[in-house]
Amino acid sequence: MSFFTERTTVRRVVRGTCLALAAALAGCTSYTKLPLVPAAPLVTSVAALENAGRPLPANLGIEDVARLAVLNDPALRALRAQQGIANASILQAGLLPDPQYSLDAAALLAGPATQTSYAVGMVENIQALILMGVNKRIAKAGADQVTAQILWQEWLVIGQARVLSVQLIEQQRILSYQQDLEHLLHRQLDDADRALAANNTTTTQIAPILSAVQGVRTQINSTQRTILMQHQQLAALLGLVPDAAIPLAGTTNIRPVTDADIRLGLQQMTRTRPDLVALQLGYRMQDAKFREAILAQFPALSFGPAGGSDNTNVHSLGPQVNFTLPIFNRNKGNVASQKATRQQLHDDYTARLMAATGDIEARFAQTQQIEAQLDRVEQSLPPLISAEASARQATAHGFLGAQSYVDLATARLNRESERVSLEQMLLEQRIALITLLGAGMPALTIPADRISL
Repeated sequence: MSFFTERTTVRRVVRGTCLALAAALAGCTSYTKLPLVPAAPLVTSVAALENAGRPLPANLGIEDVARLAVLNDPALRALRAQQGIANASILQAGLLPDPQYSLDAAALLAGPATQTSYAVGMVENIQALILMGVNKRIAKAGADQVTAQILWQEWLVIGQARVLSVQLIEQQRILSYQQDLEHLLHRQLDDADRALAANNTTTTQIAPILSAVQGVRTQINSTQRTILMQHQQLAALLGLVPDAAIPLAGTTNIRPVTDADIRLGLQQMTRTRPDLVALQLGYRMQDAKFREAILAQFPALSFGPAGGSDNTNVHSLGPQVNFTLPIFNRNKGNVASQKATRQQLHDDYTARLMAATGDIEARFAQTQQIEAQLDRVEQSLPPLISAEASARQATAHGFLGAQSYVDLATARLNRESERVSLEQMLLEQRIALITLLGAGMPALTIPADRISL
């Protein structure tokens, strides 16, 4: 073979290699920038929030706030990006493994040979092809798990929005009673100051009134701080600036949770609570990984064609096989790790189910206790209201001292505040039970094809 013919052959091989590389690179994704935002994109008003095209009422009900929270919570928006990562894992698991291409060339320097030798080979990972279907099903189960986890976080945000709405509404009612009591005590203090100026009383007699005024002012300050903190928490949940106005309807219509609801909810909880469904998917996916690790104990096999020419112009073509001898490693470490992880996930699910059941039963018992206490307070209110009304008339006609009327009015207002506090506690427990039971959530199914092998 002439020198020029030899160079032409080598050039063809190199040219073919370059063309193959160019074709592979042509399908690659190009880089694009994704700059970070320079400032926090907080919304300044409720009207500017995302609401899926639905009109907003002038005053938001509890469920309106819950819907806005799911659509606008910044943490949820960031969490939903995990779905894209999970879908990318499905794409990756469904792609064929790339073949490996090799090119060797040895230039002739001296000796009786006539040309440069070269060898070309290509192999495909057979084991990866065998496991591709398994990996794809595992990736789909992982994506389903991420979906369930996101759904659980959305459900928790709904519960948090409901609780904060109830707290704001009830604390405003408590503040109203406290302010009524402060106005009553200030009127009594003004009367006492006039009596003191007329030398009809003493400073010692006024001291209890001053103490009562200071006490109720301390309560008002505490309630106002609580309202501000709860308002800011709700604004953060909605993606609003901290001082944005959030008009609430002022009604709290959370349905009672009965014993029948508890029994039914406990039976259906493993299908209606997304976190438990996510744990089931995680466990069954890990079980598939354990079985995959067992399959991977078999020799790793690669197969493909190989050919070339030696430096005497002898051409050859044939198959090449590469495989690993399972003598020392045999994937034993990975098998043991996947088995231990499966056991851990099994125990985690059992622990979560036990904790959820115990928490639900404990909260239901607390709910029953609060209902009994609230019933007693409500029964005690009518006599207090009647006595206060009678005392007001008696005081106006001079038959009863002003202090007696103030004492009765104070008792009534304090009992009203206690009733509202118990109502708030009861509503919070009901919301917690609805959240923990997954009440209102549709039953979630686990597709068998996601994990079957």
